[in-house]
This record gives sequence, C-alpha cells and structure tokens, in this order.
Amino acid sequence: MKIKNRHLLKNSEIKEISQSLENKFGFNFFKNRKVERGEIGDREFLLIDGEPLLSKFEDVFFPNVKGALKFNLEKNYLTVDQGAVPYVINGADIMAPGVVDVDYDLIEGDLAIVMEEEHNKPFAVVRLIKDGADILELDKGKVAKNIHHIRDELWEKID
Repeated sequence: MKIKNRHLLKNSEIKEISQSLENKFGFNFFKNRKVERGEIGDREFLLIDGEPLLSKFEDVFFPNVKGALKFNLEKNYLTVDQGAVPYVINGADIMAPGVVDVDYDLIEGDLAIVMEEEHNKPFAVVRLIKDGADILELDKGKVAKNIHHIRDELWEKID
C-alpha cells in the first residue's frame, strides 16, 4: 500500500470532520490519535494512527469496512441475513427481503455500514435509497446501493 500526499490534518479540519462523524456515530474517532490525510491510487483517506480507516465517499469521510471493523460501531447500520452476504460481497445492491434490521434514524441518501446477521460483523458500506424506518416494511425491491465491500478494489488498496 503506497500512500501519496500524506500529511497531518490541521486542527480546524479535524474538528470539522470529527463533529460530523460524532453526530452520526456518537463516537470521537480522533481523540488522542494522530490524524493524517492521504491518497492511495485515486482514493482519498484519513489515516488514524497510520491506518486508512476512513475513506472519502463522494464528498464525505465515512468509515470503510476496515474502520468499521476496528471501531465496532453501533449506529448507521443495516443488517442482512446470511443469504444476502455472498451477493453483497460480489457487489450486489441490498434488496429488501435480505434486510433483518436497520438503524431507523437513517434517511434516504445516508451512508450505512452493512452487518451480517450471524456474527454481527461489518462487511460493506452502502448508500440508502429508502429511509431506514421504511425498509423493514418492504417485501421487495432495492433499498441501498453497494459502494464498498470486502474484496473490492478499495478493500484491496487498504488491506
């Protein structure tokens, strides 16, 4: 993993990103940690204590799968049954029948961490196309767009 343009973040940048993440997760990702910005290939990351744990998805930093595994996050999640896992790992979007639990505070357009039901471990990041409160009521259809999962190009860059 070759990191380009690596540099420490200014305190004002850390504060802005930290507040956004803390509002979403109720957790301070940066407390007593070294925070750097860097690029791996064409992807922008935040490195926390040297590890690329937050990725820039469109215009916002959000935990990638490695970050979600590291921090054991309990908010902004969508849980799928075991039958959905192999499809999502291969890049499929999330379909309503596979969802068994969801953070009801999520709204359409939010990013969410996908957890698998049996071990409650994160394995993907998605962008919701339905509100969290409505997802469990649906019997069919797509509810979230898969934007990052284990074994994808981003995973290979940071692993």
